[in-house]
Amino acid sequence: MSERQHKKIAKQFMRRNWPWYVVLTIVFTMAISIASLSPVLTFPLGIILAIVSALLVTGLQTAYKRLLMVIKNGLNPELSRDFVAPLLNYSLSYTITLWLKYLYLTFWTCLLIIPGIYKWLSYALVEYIIIDFPQIRYNEAITASRQLMRGHKWQLIGLYCRFILWDIIIMLTFGLAYFYVKPYFTLAMIDFYEMCLEENGYPQMSSFDEHRWETEKHSNMTFSSDDGANDHPSSTEGANRSSAEDITYEWDDF
Repeated sequence: MSERQHKKIAKQFMRRNWPWYVVLTIVFTMAISIASLSPVLTFPLGIILAIVSALLVTGLQTAYKRLLMVIKNGLNPELSRDFVAPLLNYSLSYTITLWLKYLYLTFWTCLLIIPGIYKWLSYALVEYIIIDFPQIRYNEAITASRQLMRGHKWQLIGLYCRFILWDIIIMLTFGLAYFYVKPYFTLAMIDFYEMCLEENGYPQMSSFDEHRWETEKHSNMTFSSDDGANDHPSSTEGANRSSAEDITYEWDDF
């Protein structure tokens, strides 16, 4: 599947109910902005509040993407599963995983720019993996992203390039278009992530290791109800990506 199809599928979802996506993005953006405000206090209270603020921001960001992932795959959002759990139960593991990701990216970028860009592409799916599979975290999620991105880096670059014009529109509208582009791009990235899952296989929900990934990535794994399949919206069979075959391209595909 080409990057154009990922963008087209995202566009179809936006057309169905774009005001709802815009409102959802505005609400989460305001909540993240409020959570990121921490008063300047002396040690140690200031450090504690800064950590709590970072956890809340990460939890809200992941809850936002989780809601879009659930809706895109035709599931009904649940408050406890799709909002409370990312915000309270998993925010610490999410934050540590993302900090590890950025630490590694900083290390590779300090070596040379090209390795930094290569690793940035390799780690692009870390957020979506830990949202879809909360049991996979830290270095396991980073390793899973590297495996999923094998053979798909140029597709991801192409997908980013297709949103360059939208980035310009955001600047021209003084940021107002962001509330439309954010869910649009996120839905396209979710579809790209699901395509990587289908082609490279699903990571283990626990005890993930690279050898197991290599031996089982083509096994068409499915999760039983005992494994909590409903908790993994992008890994459930019959995700809403089949509509890509029925896509018709239009002059305003942008």
